[in-house]
Amino acid sequence: MRKRIFSVFLTLCMVCTLLPAQLTFAAWTGSWNGSWYGTWDGQAAELSDNIGFNYGVGGHLLVTMPTTTSSCYTFGTTSSDGLTITETAANTDTLPNSGWNWAVKKDADQGGLPTYTLILSGANITSKSGDAVMIGKSSGNTKVMNLNLVIKGNNEVTAPTTAIAIYNNKRVTVSGNGSLTVNGGSLGFFADLTDALEIGDQVKLNATGGTGAGLQALKGTLTISTRGEGQAVTRSDTKDARAIKAKTIVIDPNVELYEGDIGSYDNWGESIKAADSPAKWKRKYNLATDSDSYILPAAQVGYGAQSPVTVTISNGDDKVATGELLVQFENGGASNFELNKTTISDIAESGNTTVEVTPKTGLAVGTYTDTLQIKSDGRIVKEIPLNFSVTQQLTYTITATAGVGGSISPAGNTEVNKGENQIYSITPNSGYATEDVKVDGVSKGALSSHTFSDVQTNHTIEATFSVVPQPTYTITATAGVGGSISPTGNTEVNKGENQIYSITPNSGYATEDVKVDGVSKGALSSHTFSDVQTNHTIEATFSVIPQPTYTITAIAGVGGSISPAGNTEVNKGADQSYNITPNSGYATEDVKVDGVSKGALSSHTFSDVQANHTIEATFSVVPQPTYTITATAGVGGSISPAGNTEVNKGENQIYSVTPNSGFATEDVKVDGVSKGALSSHTFSDVQANHTIEATFKAVSSGGSSSGGGGGSAYTPSYTVTTDTSKTEHGQLVLEKGKATAGEIVKLTPKAEAGYEIDTLVVKDEKGNIIEVTKNADGTYSFKMPSGNVTVETTFKESQKKPVVPPMNEQPVTWVNTFNDVAETNWYYDAVKFVNDKNLFEGNSENSFAPKQLLTRAMVWTVIGRLEGAELSGINVFEDARTWAIKSEISDASNPSGNVPREQFVTMLWRYCGSPKANATLVGFNDANEIDDYAKEAMAWAVEKGIIIGKGNGLLAPNDNVTRAEAATILMAYYKKYENKKHSS
Repeated sequence: MRKRIFSVFLTLCMVCTLLPAQLTFAAWTGSWNGSWYGTWDGQAAELSDNIGFNYGVGGHLLVTMPTTTSSCYTFGTTSSDGLTITETAANTDTLPNSGWNWAVKKDADQGGLPTYTLILSGANITSKSGDAVMIGKSSGNTKVMNLNLVIKGNNEVTAPTTAIAIYNNKRVTVSGNGSLTVNGGSLGFFADLTDALEIGDQVKLNATGGTGAGLQALKGTLTISTRGEGQAVTRSDTKDARAIKAKTIVIDPNVELYEGDIGSYDNWGESIKAADSPAKWKRKYNLATDSDSYILPAAQVGYGAQSPVTVTISNGDDKVATGELLVQFENGGASNFELNKTTISDIAESGNTTVEVTPKTGLAVGTYTDTLQIKSDGRIVKEIPLNFSVTQQLTYTITATAGVGGSISPAGNTEVNKGENQIYSITPNSGYATEDVKVDGVSKGALSSHTFSDVQTNHTIEATFSVVPQPTYTITATAGVGGSISPTGNTEVNKGENQIYSITPNSGYATEDVKVDGVSKGALSSHTFSDVQTNHTIEATFSVIPQPTYTITAIAGVGGSISPAGNTEVNKGADQSYNITPNSGYATEDVKVDGVSKGALSSHTFSDVQANHTIEATFSVVPQPTYTITATAGVGGSISPAGNTEVNKGENQIYSVTPNSGFATEDVKVDGVSKGALSSHTFSDVQANHTIEATFKAVSSGGSSSGGGGGSAYTPSYTVTTDTSKTEHGQLVLEKGKATAGEIVKLTPKAEAGYEIDTLVVKDEKGNIIEVTKNADGTYSFKMPSGNVTVETTFKESQKKPVVPPMNEQPVTWVNTFNDVAETNWYYDAVKFVNDKNLFEGNSENSFAPKQLLTRAMVWTVIGRLEGAELSGINVFEDARTWAIKSEISDASNPSGNVPREQFVTMLWRYCGSPKANATLVGFNDANEIDDYAKEAMAWAVEKGIIIGKGNGLLAPNDNVTRAEAATILMAYYKKYENKKHSS
């Protein structure tokens, strides 16, 4: 049965001449199980099926009723049971601790059902006597009155947690344009509504969640109508309500829905399924290739035509649709490779086709790469990287083979440089003789070696062997329990040859006797049969040697291992070796043997063990080397980033060079070498310090060049205009309103809360679209053409996912897409944890950048996500800064600054509520380097195991935190605190 997801509202509706009043519940609980859609005494009412409850979210109730046409009264009680209410309630009316029962009460029937009006205007009423605030009932629970609440301004009613906030057994009418907040009350807002509803009342329930008091049971006569069939439910039946969170179905972009609609059903247990059968969805293609990438066979410079590499493209068998595919190289541009086809008309389900890729002839020495793309309807459905190398050295191949009975060395294919020599040795096995050696197919006889001199072409050499007939004899060797003889069993020995046997007792055993051909020879360790002329036997027996043992205890600290670990029993006089192995990113700091430091050993052997021993290995983190790139800019422009930038070894660093208005880039020098008027430069795979310096020149503008005068060049500027006709829920901030041709213009979108950038299009005067680049800081930029441009921007509702999934959702297996995070890395588990929890994103789909230093803005972001704040998209750091200030974990200054360990721990400690620490830091040699503000936080983190020292007794409070270290700290914190929060 198809089911719809509903939010759940409770609305009592009649025609109302006043503005609606809003009642907000500060606490709420309840559940609704059942499935009905029908009428209540003839009026439409609708409830959804299987509506769950979202705890922890505030609820609200809208009640709209008309003002009664009969006379209204302002009333109060004169006894000590109530509080006298005037025409307008006092701004603050608080019931004393004792002696009072009700704010409003009617105990006796005064004739008919009069309507009493209570006007609340900025009232704040609190019951402290353990009972309700407002009530309208007698002791006999008869219908005694209607209560009319007129709400003006902001009002608040607070009842004890065990009472009912507002209690009436007839009708409560709410009007006015103010708000009423009802706090507490375990029995809810309304109670005892039996027979309270009348014909014409319209009921609709909507509970958006919360904790504490909520709706009490809804009772009454109703008629169920399901698919046109009615079913009566008695007035005493109770309907409970609960609501689940709405779900979003995200369809893979490669999936086309060719019939039916996407809906949802079976939402019980918070599961989402497609409303229609998956047979009604179809993918254009589900492609796979026989390899994810291809390395074409290398060639030497001057090569001719190459053999093509065949790429087999297979289509899936999951009922996929088909259609024409476009085959091209990346961006469709020129390539150093050629294709035998550029289109594929069709690939059937479970079918396949092939494409041949050939490197072009005549390429110079070097490595050539490209990406083969397969597109469907303009969308890339498969990409295959290609690689081809051209080498300088010309070599020839000599192929050497040997038949059975001998060997040739070197064997197989050997690459020999042109003009060099190559020697081959031919060796027959025992019992064989060289029969012939063929060189390039020509017999050379039974050679023992051959030399190819001054190689100018490919060659072959082949050796064959023949058996040398020889009589053999059998020597049978056996060993008893406690040792071995080698070789054991039957050994065939050629006539006249020698055969040596070694007798070896096991640990704890000794050789007792060796018998040769049945004759005792004593406790031999070896025996040689010389000049064998007959069959023989040799038999060794062993006896146990009583032997004391000693215990060696091996311990390894964090960051490495020792093998074997733990306690090892060693026989007296025996040797025991240990291997010490640091983990990736660690180095052996020290190895102590029996408490005495031996330095950073990789292994240690206890020789001739005569006592118990201990061995303990400690490890320390290996600092990652960094290099400094110094960037300077002359007058008339800028370079970004400027000044000194620390770059991890092997990483890349991009610089942008931007002239000011009226200037042009004159030259960019990299490490002192002129590179011309660059607009950007990338230092790739940094292995040393570098410098980059940009200089600029003024671009003059002046008067007319007519009349033979000395007019100067004029550089026109053009206008950047924003089209706001389609811009809602945000704005676009321009860096400048005018720019010259070729100048880089920066655009900054500012989305409203709950929205994010959707589209950003720049068009020139002819309507042509200008290429726009998205920058790492969330801004966009484009190069100004020779003409005016218009920028169009749209925003959409943010589609942000929660940090921690609900506990009853099925877990999703984390897939590692980061090329710089391997399972052997010490930070692998931590990166997996924080990325799986959506606390950390990668720098890109394939890069986590574990060695990159953390910034303060990054810390605000990940702790905010830990709290559940929606922090992602273009304005993530700005939103994180606002959150950090509001949450009082940081003053949110210097967002781009690096984060020392003590700062990171302090922000996390504040987020945790600044708990008291019982530990001290006296065990760390650098404890005095911790700033006063961070001492309590650092002690707490060490006590809870959230951070550890870095070896040598150092806590390193001022070391800047990398992304990998931050992931490790967050994982330790989460498992200590957040796991408990979410599991509850």
